[in-house]
Amino acid sequence: MEVVALLERTIAERIGLERYAAWFAPQGALSLSADRLTIRVPGEFIRDWMRHKYGPVIQEACRDKLRRSVTIEYQIDEQLAAAAASDSTADNSAACRATEPNATVPKPPACRRFSSFSSFVVGDSNRLAHTAAEMVAQGHDCLVPLLLHGPTSVGKTHLLEAIWSAVRSARRDVHGLFLSAEQFTSQFVAAVHGGGMPSFRHKYRGVDLLVMDDLHILAGKAKTADELVRTIDSLLAAGKRVVFAADRPATAFDEISAELATRLKAGMACRIERPEYDTRLAIVRQLGAARGLVLCTLVADYIATNVVSNARELAGAVNRLLATSHSLGQAVTLPMAQEALAELLHATGRDLRLDDIEKALCETFGVAPKSLRSGDRSRECSHPRMLAMWLARKHTRSPLGDIGRHFGGRRHTTVISAQQRVEKLIAKGQKLQLADRKWDVTEAIRRVEHALRVG
Repeated sequence: MEVVALLERTIAERIGLERYAAWFAPQGALSLSADRLTIRVPGEFIRDWMRHKYGPVIQEACRDKLRRSVTIEYQIDEQLAAAAASDSTADNSAACRATEPNATVPKPPACRRFSSFSSFVVGDSNRLAHTAAEMVAQGHDCLVPLLLHGPTSVGKTHLLEAIWSAVRSARRDVHGLFLSAEQFTSQFVAAVHGGGMPSFRHKYRGVDLLVMDDLHILAGKAKTADELVRTIDSLLAAGKRVVFAADRPATAFDEISAELATRLKAGMACRIERPEYDTRLAIVRQLGAARGLVLCTLVADYIATNVVSNARELAGAVNRLLATSHSLGQAVTLPMAQEALAELLHATGRDLRLDDIEKALCETFGVAPKSLRSGDRSRECSHPRMLAMWLARKHTRSPLGDIGRHFGGRRHTTVISAQQRVEKLIAKGQKLQLADRKWDVTEAIRRVEHALRVG
């Protein structure tokens, strides 16, 4: 037990107390037997994430403290999952009570569930914003006021909630406010007309943490913006933390309020872009795991490739597959996903034709278009052709017969055979001969699909 406690302290010191509390303390328990370290986790997603993210740190801690390498085993424990869910519900209820503005405001019918850093998928599109948010939550005052900005549904509010959750988890006595700029405006107007400005200012300038969403709503509200500037000055002078989210960068606030823009520029501003493929794929897997929905690699890739706008649309796609799977009583397959999501993808993207597939593949790899329609059975011709058929099945609504006729007048059974061969190559991680070199089949597909999106 003493050795395990030493390992726990060492790991916590190396990854940070907040991350340790989020990933290990409530979700896993460490036990050591001979040369095997067992970590109990609530599910497959947490297991895979911890193995990838913290496996090397754990192994290094074992070598430093035990003077030997050990085998790390992640054990899924359903009881631990139930306990974690119960703790989460209790924490959310407490946080909801803490955010009630005052006794005169009616209590909402249901408590808001606040997100955490542990459930945020980090990628190139949001890495800087995620790091800055974690640093502010840990007390790095040099980054405040922090402004997270970007298009809708890219994770700005998630990070605001994660900051709130982390600060509240670290110190339950923290006095904070989490609200939107619209709520701030409404309460400010009510205070002005009702003679309650002293109370209003005491409320907002006496907090330890102010988290405000949708800051851009202050456009055209000069007096509200001026009051917020005074509030920011008061909080920063007292060493408090201030965090905002908006749909525009700090420079764009010059049009709203020059003074507000100045305050935002003096802190840290981080843009969050729309998620790239790897981030979308991780989000899809996380959403599926959270819903108990098994998504094979092909289906997860299909969603991440075709739903490219934001996380909410990814969630909508996964929810639709969940409902379809339950209604049919069947596991989710690629054909099912293609049919179930056809309407959604039609609404969010352009229709692709067989000519689009052919053009994208040929331009990406320098393949001659005539080789896709020839009778040549060499790998230089057959591999690009079967990949084109596979992509046509995945991205177009063309019948098997039309696909076969387009690519050299072939029968529908040839198209089915090509699809099966490509799927076997994907499963085995093998390569395709495309023009003058061999390509990993997954990478080749990704390149063509990128060309299709850009085109």
